[in-house]
Amino acid sequence: VEVVMDEKINAAGQFDEDGKTVRLNPKYNFLDTPIHEFGHALIDMLGGLSNSFVRKGVEQLKGTKIWNQVALDYPELSGDMLAKEVLATIIGNKGAIMYESMKNKSAIRNWIDTFFFKIKRLLKIEKDVASFASVKQLNL
Repeated sequence: VEVVMDEKINAAGQFDEDGKTVRLNPKYNFLDTPIHEFGHALIDMLGGLSNSFVRKGVEQLKGTKIWNQVALDYPELSGDMLAKEVLATIIGNKGAIMYESMKNKSAIRNWIDTFFFKIKRLLKIEKDVASFASVKQLNL
């Protein structure tokens, strides 16, 4: 899949019908957009709605708040196209949440490492036992 920065599209992102190009509009800066657009590619790589796993996801989402919102946002879509858009939306949203969560874990892990480094230096401790135990307990 090729990624193209394209200010001319009237959206934050677009997965071209050729199935080979993801277009991102740099004028928009949404974390979920590239994840959402690659979600389209991944759905297709799994075989689209002919894949039982993909169909199961669609069935679980039909009639939900997110399904209804996507249907309102994209009234020109129906059937399989709407189903794939809903799946890509969920993939984008969840991917953005996961990214933020990992970013936050990384930030707190860096803070904890620095904190224990300062304590080690202050107490002249050579082993990093306290830091290891605390990070392990926090599951970071």
